[in-house]
Amino acid sequence: MARDHDVAISYITGATPTRGPAAMRNAGWRIARGDVIAFTDDDAIPDRDWLRQGVLALGADAADAASGRIVVPLPDDPTDYERHVARLERSDFVTANCFCRRRVLECVRGFDARFRVACREDSDLLFKLIEYGFEVVYAINAVVVHPVRPRPGVRVCVPRPSRRSMRCCTRSILTSTTDSSGLTGHASTTQFSPR
Repeated sequence: MARDHDVAISYITGATPTRGPAAMRNAGWRIARGDVIAFTDDDAIPDRDWLRQGVLALGADAADAASGRIVVPLPDDPTDYERHVARLERSDFVTANCFCRRRVLECVRGFDARFRVACREDSDLLFKLIEYGFEVVYAINAVVVHPVRPRPGVRVCVPRPSRRSMRCCTRSILTSTTDSSGLTGHASTTQFSPR
């Protein structure tokens, strides 16, 4: 994807005063060189045309930020946890798929690094954008697939084929930080109305 758009991708390590995704996103956008900063998660799968569609939604300086569409694939019989994660598809602004102009992030001072886990730091940024009067649009064609991560510490029961008894195992997840990269572009915009 980066090759298709002539975008350099850099991996940065956690050399920040605080830990967590908000602090790492701040570190990422501050070293990025573009006028538009694109955010996604390390476990998300952006569509091949994701970057271009996000920039197109921002328009020729018409909008300040954009939130793209998230698709959460679910099994035929999802658990309550999987259905909960699938609510990302209805979220107004999620850092797994958003674009912000650098000048806007500078104005609101980026993410609040006091959010040390991936929960509501993106909502907080959206509230700051609204408070400062920035225009946020919806980028319906900027698509990211966000698979459901295994829930940490949850026991998953798997039937043994040879017996009727159950065998349990524990699943765990790896957490890591999110990179960002800059991109510039121009096009038309779609209006977004926060709920």
